[in-house]
Amino acid sequence: MTNESDLKPFENGDILAAATILNNPDDDHAGDGRIIQYDSNLNVKGTLWTKNTTHLVQGLKFDKANNLWAFDSQNYSVIKVAANGEQIEQINFGDRSFSNVCFSDSGHLYLGEHLVGDESNNKALEGPRKLGTVLPFMPDTQRYGDGNLYKFSSEGNLLETYETETHGGMPGFLGITASAMDADESKLFIFQN
Repeated sequence: MTNESDLKPFENGDILAAATILNNPDDDHAGDGRIIQYDSNLNVKGTLWTKNTTHLVQGLKFDKANNLWAFDSQNYSVIKVAANGEQIEQINFGDRSFSNVCFSDSGHLYLGEHLVGDESNNKALEGPRKLGTVLPFMPDTQRYGDGNLYKFSSEGNLLETYETETHGGMPGFLGITASAMDADESKLFIFQN
């Protein structure tokens, strides 16, 4: 298998799936990131091998300009793919484990932080369901993350932080794992697995 990208321009009816190839025997969350494009009949149209990713690619969502966004929360990567299928230069939103986004009509982005807490609340460090990966600490801390929601300008400037009440999910370290905004933008829903 060659890692050559051949993603086509997006069309109505396309189905896009994040499908990282987990090919690192020392880390069960690490591998070559990719996004596969299918037509409406589930025939493969193309593949984008993502740049600047090392672990699971997730959180696919289109913005209002038909750009596709995705995330590698363990590598702090925010991925943006233009409507023509080309990965474009990413904005640096800081060293946080973002994994999902919502877009407002005013151009603001709301990024959800995937990880929360530290090793004291990680139930997957030992035992039969021990993680086969190492969760990163934010720079200069001993914490995975804060599990908050962050409002950014379209240029990547942090405008506001919304603290959330996350419980860590079953493994104890999950923050905001998905988000959705209602049509009139009066509510933003956050989810945790």
